[in-house]
Amino acid sequence: MKKKIEVSNKPEDLFAFGKYVFVAGSEGSKIEIIDADTEMVTKILEVEGNPVQFFELNGEVWVFATSNNQAYFHSLNLSAQTVKETKSYPMANPTGRMAIGDEGKLYLILSTGWPDYRDQVIEVSLRENYARLWKNGSGLYGIGYDKARQEIYVANSKGFQGNGEVTVYSKDGSLVKTMETGRGPSGFLVR
Repeated sequence: MKKKIEVSNKPEDLFAFGKYVFVAGSEGSKIEIIDADTEMVTKILEVEGNPVQFFELNGEVWVFATSNNQAYFHSLNLSAQTVKETKSYPMANPTGRMAIGDEGKLYLILSTGWPDYRDQVIEVSLRENYARLWKNGSGLYGIGYDKARQEIYVANSKGFQGNGEVTVYSKDGSLVKTMETGRGPSGFLVR
């Protein structure tokens, strides 16, 4: 692309399919679809919640969206440029931070925010249609999953008052180890 293409405020994530780029607009409760040839938004999908992240699961493309009291998962038909299905789960304060685990499980961080930071990790299964508490914590700021080791990494910012830490859990929730990090750990790249 050679120029700036106007989309709604706070575009959070992109997903490319053929000549189209799907844009998750977290402020506007919509997914905007850009034709890369014309460099224009050609379609807008209105969705529940504020879309923050595209992901692939069981051969389908989904977008994760949040509101103050719900987490939404919208399955997309990329060819038809439509929403196929929406699943929603009541939960307070989903942050938009998510990791994809094994067996179709997703791990989401919830946070009350400042000043209390009463946080939780919720395990969600779209296949089995449940959302349940996995861990409680404070200062949780990022989450990741290592498929080879089958371990979940949870980043704790420690209130941004010095170094943070990462706690590693096995997928059954038992503690593997804790490591000190630099300030504000938030994401994980597993190769």
